[in-house]
Amino acid sequence: MPRRRTTSARPRRRRLWLVLAAAVVLLGGGGALAWSMTRGASTPTATERTVTVSRQTVKETVGATGTVEPARRADLAFGAGGTVTSVKVAVGDHVAKGDVLATLDDDDLQADLDAARADLGSAQDALTTAQDDTSSTTAELDAAKAEVAVDENAVSSAEDAVDAAKLRATFAGTVAEVDVAKGDTVGSSGSSGSSGTGAGGSGSSGSGASGTAVTVISTDRYTVDASVGSADLAKVTKGLQAQVTVDGSTTPVFGTVASVAVMASSGTSGTSGSTGSGAGSGTGEGGTSASSATFPVTIDVTGTRKDLYAGATATVSIIVSQRDDVLTVPTLAVSTADGQTVVTKLVGSQRVATPVTLGTSYGATTEVTKGLADGDQVVVTVPGRVAGSNPSGRAGSGGGSGGGGYGGGGFGGGGFGGGGFGGGGAGTSGRTGGTGAGTDGGTR
Repeated sequence: MPRRRTTSARPRRRRLWLVLAAAVVLLGGGGALAWSMTRGASTPTATERTVTVSRQTVKETVGATGTVEPARRADLAFGAGGTVTSVKVAVGDHVAKGDVLATLDDDDLQADLDAARADLGSAQDALTTAQDDTSSTTAELDAAKAEVAVDENAVSSAEDAVDAAKLRATFAGTVAEVDVAKGDTVGSSGSSGSSGTGAGGSGSSGSGASGTAVTVISTDRYTVDASVGSADLAKVTKGLQAQVTVDGSTTPVFGTVASVAVMASSGTSGTSGSTGSGAGSGTGEGGTSASSATFPVTIDVTGTRKDLYAGATATVSIIVSQRDDVLTVPTLAVSTADGQTVVTKLVGSQRVATPVTLGTSYGATTEVTKGLADGDQVVVTVPGRVAGSNPSGRAGSGGGSGGGGYGGGGFGGGGFGGGGFGGGGAGTSGRTGGTGAGTDGGTR
């Protein structure tokens, strides 16, 4: 007997669709909630600060990184060939000009000198005899004199050869490198390189077995070899003042620009950037990219320094212009309203939009030439970080819409001078699954 079909399958099918529809509604609601929460979390918050208008010294600077180098360096090599018999110094030793640093076996050279001196003695005796002999002709006297001159030159050359077997310091300094040891055989290099370091590098003598034996550097006077980008080259001239801060130190030293190259260097590791500064402010514009042309600049560090070391990395700030007693406000205090440049000035407890006339902007600080007086108070609105963003400003990423928002580090790009207002670095935000990174050049 065939089985009868029932109608219960249709209600079950309908209930299934209702369950799926409810699930879709819930998922949609949850997605909307998640979107709403994400949107709300990505809204940056701003803070307000009251700043007193003041007069200060403002500077425009060009920044760069460089390497500390000794003002003098001598790569010393033997002027003769032979076997090293002694090395009298070690790295770190202080030496005076003329000190013997190392010696070669000079037995053969000394024998040559003794023979040359004996020949000279014989030639001088012969000349004396000829002069005493009244029968000597003029030609005979001239020949005897010539022989003496030849032998005198031979003695001088032999003495030079003996002296060349002794390696001497060419100036007072500190031994930086020792590249020979007792028993080594060296060739004759003919000369030693001695120079001051700078944009063109340092001199050296030879290489390999006939090359540098000992390097001596000055340790009281230094230079800094840096480089600037093509955009800043025209601003940097010889004689400008500079401030140098060595990595690991918080105490700056000062110097002057000694030379500025007119040809780009072959390397592109140096970076530079124009900046403006004032009290409480920091840098403004960014630096050159790693692929930009750079031009060597040498800074002579002022005075005798015992706290610097060759090879250290240093940050250089070259002052290209400076103005004293300038009335300034933070650049963030300036805005535009109804076509006018204004700041929000506090008059008692009231906020008044006050028109101002601006002068030069120095990154985070801007000159005011009209509209404010020393001691006035203005309101500065500082952009806040994105809620939930990476507080340290280091690389951050986020999935979903916005990719972590505003660069994961809160308005990371370049902004507001990098000093006190959280600027510096570069920040990007992506769409779905995007990433962002920003660095915070100031403190909150």
